[in-house]
Amino acid sequence: MKGVQTCGNVTGGGVATARKRGVGGERDGFTGISLAQVPREGPDRQMGLPPVVLPGVVGPGAAPY
Repeated sequence: MKGVQTCGNVTGGGVATARKRGVGGERDGFTGISLAQVPREGPDRQMGLPPVVLPGVVGPGAAPY
């Protein structure tokens, strides 16, 4: 879980930092991007989704979008 959280934090933090100006917060930006990208996977992965889906959606999924 720690490894997954770290990956999400690092990748999400970078993406959120770039778009945190629009949202107004790293946490809000990360959550907003995740929910906007995959609304059904946003709350689910917070509950405990497989590590394969987390980095996949957060990394390559949020970067190009």
